[in-house]
Amino acid sequence: FRGRLCPDGVLASAVRRVQRVSRREALSNQRGASSSDRVKLVLAFHPHGSLVRRVLFRRLSILQSGPDTRSVFQHCPLVACRRDGGLKDVLVHSCLRPSVQGHFGTV
Repeated sequence: FRGRLCPDGVLASAVRRVQRVSRREALSNQRGASSSDRVKLVLAFHPHGSLVRRVLFRRLSILQSGPDTRSVFQHCPLVACRRDGGLKDVLVHSCLRPSVQGHFGTV
């Protein structure tokens, strides 16, 4: 990290935090909100997708307080982006006609 020009104060504080954790605690399996407990919100990739995520996390209390959505949104949803289809997919995955054997234009 020193080769990456990380400040010495940051390294020293990180070492102090790590030394406070016992080996047993570091190796224990801590049970938090696993990804299987969370609702998955899959969005098509868009440059402004982070705004949707920010609004969702900011207003999560509304979803958690509603009687119909309380049981669904117990934890923050897992937001994932999928690649949107485009012209490239249409062109790359097009079907070509089979080539016909023979000579064309000869007598």
